[in-house]
Amino acid sequence: MIKITKISGIVLLGLGLTTIQAKQMQKYEVKSAKIEYELKGSSDIMGMVTVKSIGKKRVLIDNYGEREIVEVSKIKKANGKVSKTHTFRYINGTTAYGVDFEKNFIHRNTNYMGDTFGLGSDEKTLKKYHKKIGTDTVAGKPCDIWRFATSMTGCIYKGLPLRSTINGKV
Repeated sequence: MIKITKISGIVLLGLGLTTIQAKQMQKYEVKSAKIEYELKGSSDIMGMVTVKSIGKKRVLIDNYGEREIVEVSKIKKANGKVSKTHTFRYINGTTAYGVDFEKNFIHRNTNYMGDTFGLGSDEKTLKKYHKKIGTDTVAGKPCDIWRFATSMTGCIYKGLPLRSTINGKV
């Protein structure tokens, strides 16, 4: 009977650690999502350089962010010169793959999770480093507006950024 109790205790401890590890891998509070962003930006640097950019970003999330695909296509115009970028990132657990189609470059590295605005997506972490300044609705989803470092704000729904702005421009 004593041996069974010890084995049961070890099994329960193992199951508990597995549950804790699975919870730590949860980057988002939703199991799966597909988000498409419209990217727009412009700036005027000391009246000498005007930069305008447009693009699209597509994010697919599975298993609370353990698996994630991010594809970004952008066109940037600066002083008559046009540059295009097209990148693709695939995260599967602790491995991340990146592709830059313009540079014909593929890389693989370790993914440390929690790269939503660089610090993680749970509200406790957000409160520690950033300030909640209001609420809004984006695409029919209620979200909390957070002010991040400098002049960036983001509307976050269950850990997912639904909208972000820099210098007050959407």
